[in-house]
Amino acid sequence: MLDTNDHSPEFLFPTAFDNTVHVSNQLPVGHVVTRLRVLDRDIEKNGHVTYDVTAAGSERSRFKIDRERGHVIVAHALTDIDFRLFRLDVTATDHGVTPRSLTACVARLPCEIARC
Repeated sequence: MLDTNDHSPEFLFPTAFDNTVHVSNQLPVGHVVTRLRVLDRDIEKNGHVTYDVTAAGSERSRFKIDRERGHVIVAHALTDIDFRLFRLDVTATDHGVTPRSLTACVARLPCEIARC
């Protein structure tokens, strides 16, 4: 029996009520700041999910995403930022013949390490 791609990815993190990650501006480039968690109830390629950053602007250059694992990673030094709220929109897409996707927002607040 073949699986039909009848389920969209569902974000377990971030959610509408839990989407904030506090980030120190002292974190080095390459540091993983959070991991996106998604559930897709389909099987095989229909349930295989990859991730993309969909926001434009400085947020996209400051952070990158591991497309397979969903890790959000510091891509550019944050040392020049104090108390700035970043909005980073991310999309999870499955690999069905007709792909299904869902976009969510991860908000992060860089702050000085001594004040966190």
